[in-house]
Amino acid sequence: LLRLREENFDLLLLDWQLPDLSGKEVLTWVRANLDRRVPVMFVTGRGAEEDIVDGLATGADDYMIKPVRRGELLARTASLLRRAYPEPGN
Repeated sequence: LLRLREENFDLLLLDWQLPDLSGKEVLTWVRANLDRRVPVMFVTGRGAEEDIVDGLATGADDYMIKPVRRGELLARTASLLRRAYPEPGN
């Protein structure tokens, strides 16, 4: 959270289980305090349907279950960035 207060990020990748807070707690803080355009994706080992629904309902823009496939992760992050920061004139 300290880095989020001090720096700007174009995209956040969160794991559900972090050392001091849960990814859900970080996401709740991000949505309350940062520009809502910043896309957030959970990349986590928690794959139960209720976890996915909970993460998306809390404000995540996407959700991937580990292990992730490199190409899919790159495609999803590119898609999130395109939607959050459209090119002028598009």
